[in-house]
Amino acid sequence: MIVHGAIQHSGQAYGDYDHTMIFNKWVGLNLPLIQIYDNFCGFWVMQDLTPQWNQRGVLMFTFQPIQINCVQKDTGNTAELVASGATDTYLNSFFNQTKTWLAGPNGVYGDGDDRRMYMRFAHEMNGNWYPWSGNATAYVLMWRRVYVLASKWGIDKTRMQWVWCVNKNDVGGIKGEDYYPGDAYVDWVAIDGYNDAKSQTWSSWQTPDQVFDDYVDRLASLAPSKPVGIPEVGCSTSGDTAQHKAQWIQQLYEYVLQKDIKFVLWFNIESIYTDYAIFDSRNGTDTYTSPIDGKAYKCYDVYIQAVQTTELPLNATNPRIITDDQFAGRFS
Repeated sequence: MIVHGAIQHSGQAYGDYDHTMIFNKWVGLNLPLIQIYDNFCGFWVMQDLTPQWNQRGVLMFTFQPIQINCVQKDTGNTAELVASGATDTYLNSFFNQTKTWLAGPNGVYGDGDDRRMYMRFAHEMNGNWYPWSGNATAYVLMWRRVYVLASKWGIDKTRMQWVWCVNKNDVGGIKGEDYYPGDAYVDWVAIDGYNDAKSQTWSSWQTPDQVFDDYVDRLASLAPSKPVGIPEVGCSTSGDTAQHKAQWIQQLYEYVLQKDIKFVLWFNIESIYTDYAIFDSRNGTDTYTSPIDGKAYKCYDVYIQAVQTTELPLNATNPRIITDDQFAGRFS
């Protein structure tokens, strides 16, 4: 079975969970995972993550080493900067706050009311669009340094799982494998991948196996003991039809079951150039009128069918939708 999740509108990170509630109502269950993004400027707002936790979900936190010291635009390779120790003061404060949030309402880390999160740090490093890419040696040193700092605060893998995530293609001349920090520093390996259809001059329609097969096989060789997830996935209708996208959604979940991929988070955001979303999209095969706000949303009901037939069964006696073993990728 699969742990499902979604990436909602960017404002979801800071207290506006209305869209998540509407999305969950449409699906018919609270998705176990929700993903947010933040950078090295200031501190993420811990209390605004609590509503998702209280809905029995777990946070996928994408932590991006950008806007270091709150500069508008980073100069140089940020992996080199973090690896040098220049951001240690910030990171120590960050992990101090993180441990406080993970410790739960009573503030005692390691007991029954603790929270959990996935740490997806410095993702898609094998591309050429982020300032932490381009120097694999510095990247590995950066990752290990940040991991060790978290460990020094006593944050362990029972409360924080580290997700190392590549892009579906190597872009920029360095293989993803060269960026791997080592098994001792990673809990999950993962792939971001999209069917961009004809939304770009370089893109064309790709089936799920065409999007993911290459790196699914490579990760199995690189880290055979690690569970695999897909933290970002989307499908465009550019140059095609909503009906074809609906077929692609169904094919995706058949694919991830076949490949034993443990979690999938749909990128439910309309980008400036294409329609990745499955709910509140520019296109869709179906329409959902929300009882929460009364609005009509274009959507793809095939996603509901896929989730409800592949979702982990709920356990009414467990305070989380996913158990500790499932959190760590151990599925019976």
